[in-house]
Amino acid sequence: MPSKPRLAGAITQALGKVIDDQARRGGLSQNQLAILSGVPAPTLNQIINGKAAIDMEQLAKVADTLGVRASDLMELAEGKAAGGTSSEKQTG
Repeated sequence: MPSKPRLAGAITQALGKVIDDQARRGGLSQNQLAILSGVPAPTLNQIINGKAAIDMEQLAKVADTLGVRASDLMELAEGKAAGGTSSEKQTG
Protein backbone atom coordinates (compact mmCIF):
# COMPACT_ATOMS: atom_id res chain seq x y z
CA MET A 1 0.00 0.00 0.00
CA PRO A 2 1.51 3.38 -0.96
CA SER A 3 2.20 5.67 1.96
CA LYS A 4 0.62 9.11 2.17
CA PRO A 5 3.00 12.04 1.69
CA ARG A 6 3.95 13.71 4.91
CA LEU A 7 1.63 16.57 5.79
CA ALA A 8 4.50 19.07 5.87
CA GLY A 9 5.48 18.17 2.31
CA ALA A 10 1.88 18.38 1.19
CA ILE A 11 1.50 21.82 2.77
CA THR A 12 4.72 23.01 1.12
CA GLN A 13 3.39 21.97 -2.28
CA ALA A 14 -0.06 23.38 -1.59
CA LEU A 15 1.35 26.69 -0.36
CA GLY A 16 3.26 27.10 -3.61
CA LYS A 17 0.06 26.55 -5.58
CA VAL A 18 -1.87 28.97 -3.37
CA ILE A 19 0.78 31.66 -3.84
CA ASP A 20 0.71 31.14 -7.60
CA ASP A 21 -3.11 31.23 -7.66
CA GLN A 22 -3.23 34.43 -5.63
CA ALA A 23 -0.58 36.09 -7.79
CA ARG A 24 -2.48 35.21 -10.95
CA ARG A 25 -5.71 36.54 -9.45
CA GLY A 26 -3.86 39.77 -8.78
CA GLY A 27 -2.52 39.89 -12.33
CA LEU A 28 1.08 39.21 -11.31
CA SER A 29 3.52 36.89 -13.02
CA GLN A 30 6.04 34.94 -10.94
CA ASN A 31 8.75 37.36 -12.04
CA GLN A 32 6.68 40.40 -11.06
CA LEU A 33 5.89 38.84 -7.67
CA ALA A 34 9.58 38.13 -7.16
CA ILE A 35 10.59 41.69 -7.98
CA LEU A 36 7.87 43.30 -5.86
CA SER A 37 8.35 40.99 -2.86
CA GLY A 38 12.13 40.92 -2.91
CA VAL A 39 12.19 37.11 -2.99
CA PRO A 40 14.68 36.03 -5.68
CA ALA A 41 12.92 34.68 -8.79
CA PRO A 42 14.67 31.27 -8.74
CA THR A 43 13.72 30.82 -5.08
CA LEU A 44 10.13 31.86 -5.70
CA ASN A 45 9.94 29.47 -8.65
CA GLN A 46 11.11 26.59 -6.45
CA ILE A 47 8.57 27.55 -3.77
CA ILE A 48 5.71 27.76 -6.27
CA ASN A 49 6.69 24.40 -7.75
CA GLY A 50 6.79 22.78 -4.30
CA LYS A 51 10.51 22.05 -4.52
CA ALA A 52 11.52 24.36 -1.67
CA ALA A 53 9.86 25.41 1.56
CA ILE A 54 9.19 29.08 2.14
CA ASP A 55 10.59 30.66 5.28
CA MET A 56 8.60 33.03 7.47
CA GLU A 57 10.29 36.18 6.19
CA GLN A 58 9.66 35.20 2.57
CA LEU A 59 6.05 34.28 3.38
CA ALA A 60 5.51 37.67 5.01
CA LYS A 61 7.00 39.51 2.02
CA VAL A 62 4.93 37.52 -0.50
CA ALA A 63 1.73 37.93 1.51
CA ASP A 64 2.31 41.67 1.86
CA THR A 65 2.90 41.97 -1.89
CA LEU A 66 -0.30 40.02 -2.59
CA GLY A 67 -2.24 42.17 -0.13
CA VAL A 68 -3.20 39.26 2.11
CA ARG A 69 -2.16 37.95 5.51
CA ALA A 70 0.42 35.20 5.71
CA SER A 71 -2.03 33.28 7.89
CA ASP A 72 -4.61 33.41 5.08
CA LEU A 73 -2.13 31.81 2.67
CA MET A 74 -1.32 29.12 5.25
CA GLU A 75 -5.00 28.42 5.92
CA LEU A 76 -5.66 28.00 2.21
CA ALA A 77 -2.65 25.72 1.86
CA GLU A 78 -3.70 23.58 4.81
CA GLY A 79 -7.17 23.17 3.32
CA LYS A 80 -5.71 22.27 -0.06
CA ALA A 81 -3.25 19.80 1.49
CA ALA A 82 -6.08 18.16 3.42
CA GLY A 83 -8.00 17.69 0.19
CA GLY A 84 -10.49 20.49 0.82
CA THR A 85 -11.63 23.16 -1.58
CA SER A 86 -10.76 26.12 0.61
CA SER A 87 -8.05 27.18 -1.87
CA GLU A 88 -10.88 28.30 -4.11
CA LYS A 89 -11.93 31.12 -1.79
CA GLN A 90 -10.66 34.63 -2.31
CA THR A 91 -8.45 36.15 0.35
CA GLY A 92 -8.29 39.79 1.24
